[in-house]
Amino acid sequence: PTANGCGYVRGPGNSAWATEHDAATGSATVQNSPAVVASHYGTDNNNIYRTFAPYDTSALTASATITGGANKIAVYLTAKTDTNSVTLGMVANTQASNTNLVNADYDQLGTTLGGSVTLASMTVSATTDLTFNATGDSWISKTSYTPVGFRLSPDYLNVEPAGDNTCEPVVSGANASVLTVTYTLPATASVVIKQMIGGGFIEF
Repeated sequence: PTANGCGYVRGPGNSAWATEHDAATGSATVQNSPAVVASHYGTDNNNIYRTFAPYDTSALTASATITGGANKIAVYLTAKTDTNSVTLGMVANTQASNTNLVNADYDQLGTTLGGSVTLASMTVSATTDLTFNATGDSWISKTSYTPVGFRLSPDYLNVEPAGDNTCEPVVSGANASVLTVTYTLPATASVVIKQMIGGGFIEF
């Protein structure tokens, strides 16, 4: 995809958690940049950040059979704050365009997890694998994009946090997140593709 499809959208910023959480549109979008996934609590404003990462998986082709249990996204983390022992979750992403992230995409992430990892288990300046469960496997497209979203647990569970929680995964550029899909083709051996966001590479 073009790198402009990935990045993060920040909520409107509101003193009422429910208003911030349920807003239809965000107040700012940052494309093609180290992303922010956050649930900030403040006495005057709450701020939620949601990250979007569409991967081009059309190289799989319609005849591919995806192997469950082996698919994952490798995420490089640049910073984190884990005040409330939160979890980073992968969720379904229905952004309007896979090549152009906008404020209106703020409410286009689901709440059902396709895989997750605790922030406590993630190391800054290192890569952590987030493995898809059966739900996550079902999101993988064989002919188009596989858009994935990232939310922190206070956000996808809709539970107002008692403090600041944030992490900054890299979704494009250097150390970009990599989606690995294992699949088979008719009468061929199992192969693996890797597709990096932002015009990276596909490896066979």
